[in-house]
Amino acid sequence: MNDTPDKEEHPSIDNANRRQIKAILYASAAFFILLGILGMIFSERASELTGLGETARYFSIAMFCVGIFDLIIFSIMFNKGEKNND
Repeated sequence: MNDTPDKEEHPSIDNANRRQIKAILYASAAFFILLGILGMIFSERASELTGLGETARYFSIAMFCVGIFDLIIFSIMFNKGEKNND
């Protein structure tokens, strides 16, 4: 027996999974942005403590850019998916 429900019987399952995936991906992008911002704020303090200030600053800028890039890609990806479902 097949235990998975048919999409015809439960169309909301696909929508719920899609919303969960979207929330996880946007949360990961927000995490990268937050990591980048916090790193930029505290990179001067890291420079005083460890001497890795410039490296920490570049890493923070890279994390911030990754987060922004993720947001752009996810927005494009989900907008195309929603247009195709209509």
